[in-house]
Amino acid sequence: MLLFLLAGCSSATKLKTTFSFPEETWNRFNNPVLNFDITTPGIFYDMFLELEFDEAQARDKFMVTVIMYTPSGEMRSRDMDLNFSKKENITEPGKIRLVLRREFAFSDKGVCQFEIENRSSKVVTPGMKSISVVFERSQ
Repeated sequence: MLLFLLAGCSSATKLKTTFSFPEETWNRFNNPVLNFDITTPGIFYDMFLELEFDEAQARDKFMVTVIMYTPSGEMRSRDMDLNFSKKENITEPGKIRLVLRREFAFSDKGVCQFEIENRSSKVVTPGMKSISVVFERSQ
């Protein structure tokens, strides 16, 4: 029903965790939860949100809230507009990539969890294939 990949944070340069939407439909009451196991604190990462969607069902405005729970117990949230018409957000046809955080380092070992809320007023949003959180080691 869903594809869920768990990645461990060591000294890797790129880590990615993905949630695939059943039948390419995002039910707004079904928040994807993505986990990373932080095994090596102190490494600086740039974090990105990636969304793969059906271009025929793209929207000009699509709001989400990304909530990050760190291993040290912090909670950080961010509202984001995934505007499908902004060319700078599109990495390739049917894919959006936005910055979540730059040069972020975890202070403790443990699980870092991301919960992504669909802020649409509609119960179902068709055309959503998958959503991912990507960590790339900061330069």
